[in-house]
Amino acid sequence: MAAAWIGFAGGVFAAVLSAWVALRQRKLERAEQAEVVLKRYREPLAAAAFDLQSRLYNILCQEFFETFGKARGEEVFSTTLFRIAQYFGWTEILRRDIQFLSFPEDKDTKKVADLQREIARAFLEDEPSHALMIWSDEQRALGELMIVEEHDKVLCMGYARFRKDEDGVFAPWRERLDAELLRPDARERMRKVQHLLCKLVRTLDPGELRYAEKELRCAQQNVVVAHRWVELFNERDDVEEFLSLHDPEVVLQTPGGPRLRGHDEVRAWFEKGYENAQPRILPERFVEGHNTVVGLGRTEVRWIESGEVANEFESAGAYWFRDGKIIKWQPFETHAAALKETGLGR
Repeated sequence: MAAAWIGFAGGVFAAVLSAWVALRQRKLERAEQAEVVLKRYREPLAAAAFDLQSRLYNILCQEFFETFGKARGEEVFSTTLFRIAQYFGWTEILRRDIQFLSFPEDKDTKKVADLQREIARAFLEDEPSHALMIWSDEQRALGELMIVEEHDKVLCMGYARFRKDEDGVFAPWRERLDAELLRPDARERMRKVQHLLCKLVRTLDPGELRYAEKELRCAQQNVVVAHRWVELFNERDDVEEFLSLHDPEVVLQTPGGPRLRGHDEVRAWFEKGYENAQPRILPERFVEGHNTVVGLGRTEVRWIESGEVANEFESAGAYWFRDGKIIKWQPFETHAAALKETGLGR
């Protein structure tokens, strides 16, 4: 009797062990399949993510539209839409191949999938605004429109074919981009997406074989605010947005003028404008520290009546932040002086 029970128990154990081994083997096979799929699309997905994050960085921190808008016309919007659609296209291709595979054991593959989900959420969230909000179904639809088959391979269409189709199937997307891309409330979404895309590129290219670390420049929030401050300072047409960048207790030292305290004094100065000559800040780069940003560049002064340049000189501006708002701003005559004052020159 005992022998029978031992034999029965041994049989059960062997069956359980066999089932466990089989299950484990299937999981490993699925993980391997998922990694094979990821390897197949690693380079094109990394390239699409890099191209999109680069464009978003240039919009946020390098005055892309101000620099190229007039010279290149519609091309600046077309290429931006193409980079967005291209990223969704490669994401959709990868999703189709990998959606039925389970890969909990493969950390790299899982990390890529998690980052893609975070990027998708960053596009579809309705906070802080609806500008550039793209729902998950829309993301997939835009990606599907980009997919083509060439030489028995599934891939994303190139820019030349995209431009041919832009006035047709991509027209609704282009209209939305034209209307929303330059809205101030779209900047926070772009910043968040750009950060996540940088993480995705680094995950796909951990050895920096294609993209060096110095090429992945994240648009930090304080730098974005400082950059927008310069734009509004130059344009002088939206006092409410300009004030929204400042803490209620802000101290602002005007160039060659009085020191302003609080929103009321800043509003009065901003709305007063200039009488004979108007300065324009020409930023070259921003240096960020802990709750400080220094903008380095030049200042151009033009006569209002003739539009001629009266003077141009090296200049810098230092921003101190509290909870994401400018609490203090001060101009400097030289880059070195601003960097020294903020401790960023060491």
